[in-house]
Amino acid sequence: TLIHLGKGAHAISGVVGSLPGGHVTLLLFTLMSVVFMATTFDSTSYALASCATEKLEAHQEPARWHRLFWAFTLVILPLSLIYVGGLESLKLAVLISALPLVFVYIMMAVSLFLSLRDHK
Repeated sequence: TLIHLGKGAHAISGVVGSLPGGHVTLLLFTLMSVVFMATTFDSTSYALASCATEKLEAHQEPARWHRLFWAFTLVILPLSLIYVGGLESLKLAVLISALPLVFVYIMMAVSLFLSLRDHK
């Protein structure tokens, strides 16, 4: 089957495409994914440009070229990882970069527990 071959996305699109109205559903899903990715890259590049701009007042916006630089950087990084080593290298990079967050989440959970305990 496609799932055993590691092609789960093909299996899902095949199943959804075979349902009544499946092609419309796939089209809407694709459109929603593009909109989600565009807004995610826009907000992330805005936040990165704001943090990287020196002496930026609260009411000011970062330069457009600075936001575009971060947007292209955010797009080029995963594309280059996919080009170099396929999806496996991208998965490995995500795993390595997410590993330190486990400790942050543990500290947040302990902090939440202590805060809730003291709130009684």
